Amino acid sequence: MTLSRSMTTAVLVGLGLVGFASCGMAADADPFQVAREYLAQPPRPARPALPPSQLPLEFLDGERIAFVGNSTAERMNLFGHFEAMLHARFPEKRLVVRNFARPADEVGVQQRPSDYTKLDDPLAAFGADTLILFFGFNESFAGADGLAKFQADYERQIDELATKYPRDDTKAPPRFVIVSPIAVEDRLIRSCRLPLPGTLTWRPIATPPALSQPSEALPLSTSLM
Repeated sequence: MTLSRSMTTAVLVGLGLVGFASCGMAADADPFQVAREYLAQPPRPARPALPPSQLPLEFLDGERIAFVGNSTAERMNLFGHFEAMLHARFPEKRLVVRNFARPADEVGVQQRPSDYTKLDDPLAAFGADTLILFFGFNESFAGADGLAKFQADYERQIDELATKYPRDDTKAPPRFVIVSPIAVEDRLIRSCRLPLPGTLTWRPIATPPALSQPSEALPLSTSLM
């Protein structure tokens, strides 16, 4: 008997289903159970207390630092100067740095696939002691009228991060460092033939928002290191 292509496909699919069922997995079993067990976080004992949040910053031995925010930080995946400076400034601290930034993220708008954390949450798995936040460039285009919303969104974001991503199983909140939007450089503007800074219709939000508890936040300045 000669099977048509459609019949052959049906037979192969049927054999695949039989083989799948023969592995002992019930029809209603969770296909991600093994992955969840493999990715389950081990116990995280209490971490040492963080140094005071003051400039210049000090770090713990082995401190885990996460970059979170917009394209300013996301581009550091390609150009690691800032991370290299951290390691060069604190070589004895054995810092662990990971970059979780996404292009165009805002404090109130962070688009992700609906199943982005279906198996695990990368930021939760990392367990950062300090989160360095890069937000404000996109928001700056709203001008002075958007400042109140930016501050409210930033406070809400920090509270959510502190609750969702504690440092350890004691639920100790992480430390936050805020990086303001980068300045507009005349040289760059002129080389790209863009409007000069004085003619731009938007103004960067240069003042870090008044931040709420539970975690203390600290604006980043040139005296960070």
